[in-house]
Amino acid sequence: MRTVHRGATLIEFIVYLLVAAIAVGICCSVLEHSYATCTKKSAQFARLADVYGSLEMVARDLNGAPSAYGQWKRADEDCMVWQQGQNDLGWLYERGKLCRVVGTYDEQRAAWKKKTKSCLARGLDRCQFMIHRSGERITSVETRIVHDGRTALWTSCPRDGEG
Repeated sequence: MRTVHRGATLIEFIVYLLVAAIAVGICCSVLEHSYATCTKKSAQFARLADVYGSLEMVARDLNGAPSAYGQWKRADEDCMVWQQGQNDLGWLYERGKLCRVVGTYDEQRAAWKKKTKSCLARGLDRCQFMIHRSGERITSVETRIVHDGRTALWTSCPRDGEG
């Protein structure tokens, strides 16, 4: 008569241990990949929030800007400056950053005499201000930002501080 062997043999134990090690390795690999993807997406979302937050601030400032072109001190693709109360207010794109500048702007030298600069969106591929005029009146300003190969476009209308 044959006897039934109770318990695991050494070979069975090694096979179970190998299967468990493979399963743990696969789980760790999936978790590491998921963590890396979530971290990357989180960083992309933070950069995108910076871009759209900056666009909101540009729009807010442009709503208070004068609509008469003659009241603007500078208006080109990478910089726009106008008188805002006692100070001059401007937005400029330089070296991959969108910056807001408040201070005193010298039109003859095309430079800031006294300024406070805050750089909001960083790592931009391009930023461009397209100022649309009808005669001596600014009808709208398009702000185009290219970031991570994507383009964000925002149109604002100077309202002489109304609204």
